[in-house]
Amino acid sequence: MSAIAGLVHLDGRPCDPAAVQKLADALAYRAPGGTSIWTEGSAGLVHGLIVTTPESATERQPVVDAGAGLAITFDGRIDNRAELSRLLDVAIVDLGAIGDADLILRAYRVFGDAVVDHLLGDFAFAIWETLRRRLFCARDAMGIKPFYYRVDRHSIAWASDIGVLAAAAGPMPAPNEGMVGEYLAGIITDKRETLFRDIFRLPPAHLLTADARGIAVRAYWQPDPQRELRYRRNEEYVEQLSELVHSAVAARLRTRRTVGVMLSGGVDSSSVTGIAAQLWREGVVPCAGLETFSISVPGPDDERPFFDQVADRWQLPAHCTTGRPPTKGQFRDEIARHCDVLTYPNAPTVDPLCECARQRGVGVLLTGIGADEWLGSSPAAYADLLKQGRLGALARRWRREAALGDFMGWRAAAKAAVWPLVPALAQHAIKRALRRGRPPAWLDPDFAAHIDLAGRLARHDDGLRFPSLEQTETWHEGTSGSAVHSAEMFDRAGARFGIEHWHPFQDRRIVEFGLALPAEQRWRDGREKDLFRRAMAPHVPPAIASRLLSPGASGAFVEAIVAEGGPAPFDDMAAERLGWVRGPLVRKLYQRMTHLYHSGDARYPPMAWTLWLILSIEMWLQLVTRAPITAQERFAAVSETVVQ
Repeated sequence: MSAIAGLVHLDGRPCDPAAVQKLADALAYRAPGGTSIWTEGSAGLVHGLIVTTPESATERQPVVDAGAGLAITFDGRIDNRAELSRLLDVAIVDLGAIGDADLILRAYRVFGDAVVDHLLGDFAFAIWETLRRRLFCARDAMGIKPFYYRVDRHSIAWASDIGVLAAAAGPMPAPNEGMVGEYLAGIITDKRETLFRDIFRLPPAHLLTADARGIAVRAYWQPDPQRELRYRRNEEYVEQLSELVHSAVAARLRTRRTVGVMLSGGVDSSSVTGIAAQLWREGVVPCAGLETFSISVPGPDDERPFFDQVADRWQLPAHCTTGRPPTKGQFRDEIARHCDVLTYPNAPTVDPLCECARQRGVGVLLTGIGADEWLGSSPAAYADLLKQGRLGALARRWRREAALGDFMGWRAAAKAAVWPLVPALAQHAIKRALRRGRPPAWLDPDFAAHIDLAGRLARHDDGLRFPSLEQTETWHEGTSGSAVHSAEMFDRAGARFGIEHWHPFQDRRIVEFGLALPAEQRWRDGREKDLFRRAMAPHVPPAIASRLLSPGASGAFVEAIVAEGGPAPFDDMAAERLGWVRGPLVRKLYQRMTHLYHSGDARYPPMAWTLWLILSIEMWLQLVTRAPITAQERFAAVSETVVQ
């Protein structure tokens, strides 16, 4: 099920069916199965259909319980249906006739707002209570399903797509300069704000309630930071992880359509392929078939020899598209269509793969996303070893990692070990003395001060503390603003082709398991994700199970910039005229980046990332917003707003 939208007047005014239809029309691109609308009184709900789960083929949404005065529009997949049926006293024999949306509505009647405590899966939904004129919305724990909302004085509109709200739920809203600043700084921390001033996202693991008294948003889940797994035998960790991965993959094969796997040459997607093939052949999942879809990039970094091994081992239909540079205007078209920026410039290169999957009748593409984040290690482990006084273990780890050829360098490694242990006040004093922590030089300092950029970037730390620095950093990185934005970009990329991306390693059970792992299970004897590799060894070819490094994609950032004009877009920037960036320094940064890139210098990727974000904001500003294009016009617009 692909998309939802809706509009509610909290003051009791009748809902205009034409306004709801406008939302449905804008949402239609995400709904190859069509859109449907329910309106009553002050509320209107929209559902856009992609048939994925078996029940979605017959369930008609929005689902309405007239007797209880409830209506729901739901996007997603519930993975613990059997458990819910027992809690609700629904016979298993009857469960197949009940869709996920209907099941949630029944659970809401029993548990109220606490219904989210009983849900496992990827979901976003909105429930309207007619009698109390109350809206209840929720988003899954890892934010796989998007949920945006727009508020005015007495109304709230929501949708699975930010562009729907920007273009079809009122006038185009003004830019949110604070969020623009985060993009320009290259550090996206905020999980609620968007690039538009009056449009917000519901953060992962949060619920929203709205009625005549106002709107409230709160978290409903976070992992237990004190939980720690301690088994007697290493084999017990292997058995537990293997069981969890099998369960997560099986949950994402609950469809009667053919399932595809986005297969690279790494151990993550190869493991998903192997387990999915095993489950399908055993007949324990309902999917109609399993096929692989890969991208070949001719040259020394081509992973085709690896993903061919996986497809051959399991005798699966394999499809390969050839990676090619982006075409001129490709990113501009994308931004104009969705009223949002592309976080990663290599995302459109997946389009031919998605189109191939669509032509094969695939409705779901599985990925290996999440294994690195939740089952891998991080440089914060250096600080843990130093804090514990295990200097020998730290030295051995550094030597092993340096021998792999992907080491961060001794100076960076020493800083990663020492800096996290420096008290916060001392860190602040050191930064002041070294004049560090200031906004990037190419970002206008007055603009940075105006939006309190330093304060915004400090919100990267959400305050949740685990026993080790590595666990804490793993949680913060895996749930950062950048991670949330990336998940939304992935969802949108598939939706254009009528395909849903499902990520087994983003299953909440695997996240909780990974966060509770002892450090020695994450990294051992020079092997990143050692436990994961041991657990997945039966399901992947040996050459892949032992593969430690994969090629990077930094060159895609340069190709994207070149496709949109190379240096030309930086010569006359609306962002410069607005006083957001210092144009001469941006152009100097571009010259430096291209010199390093063409010289084969490995220092170019951070510069390319920064320039891509600047260019993305520039294209978004020109194509989407109706913002003033000079600082004087901006000041006049702000003054006019204040006077009004």
